[in-house]
Parts: sequence; C-alpha cells; structure tokens
Amino acid sequence: MTNSTHTQGPWVIYDERAAHGSRLIYSSSEYGVGEVWDINNNGENKANAHLIAAAPELLKALEALLRDAETMAAISGLNIRTIEPARAVIAKAKGTVE
Repeated sequence: MTNSTHTQGPWVIYDERAAHGSRLIYSSSEYGVGEVWDINNNGENKANAHLIAAAPELLKALEALLRDAETMAAISGLNIRTIEPARAVIAKAKGTVE
C-alpha cells in the first residue's frame, strides 16, 4: 500500500505571500506542490492549505490503521465497517479510482 508516486512529505505551508491571500505548500525537498488562495481572508482556505499540507501524513496513517483493522478483522472474524471506506479513500488519494 505504500507505493505512492506523489511528492513525499512532509509538506509545509509558507505564508510568505499572505498579504496577497496566498499560502504556498512545499515538500521537504523544497518542491512546490500547491498554492491556496484566500483572497476573502475568511480562514476557510487557510484551513484547506493545512489539510492539503497534512495529506502525505494522513495517507500514511490511514494505511497503517487499515492494516491493523484488516488484521483485527481476520483474527476476530468481526465485520469492521471502516475497512471498505478506508480502502476507497486510499484508492482515491492514489488516483487508482475516479
């Protein structure tokens, strides 16, 4: 599950253009991976920038939780309802489904 082709994290936000309402998102290797504009300065897109910057770590954590849930389901025989949604969102994040 860890075969990701996205720019590796961590990603960080630089507010160096904050006066223009822009937040730049960079990878740890200093490659730009995104820019979020918040012209209205209502904070919503600042929150979006933080969510985007956390994406590589969120994906890694979700993959680890999914492995644990699959193991627990196999051992206990329980139907863990979050397994399929987790698989679906991981596939969406990796671009393997539309």
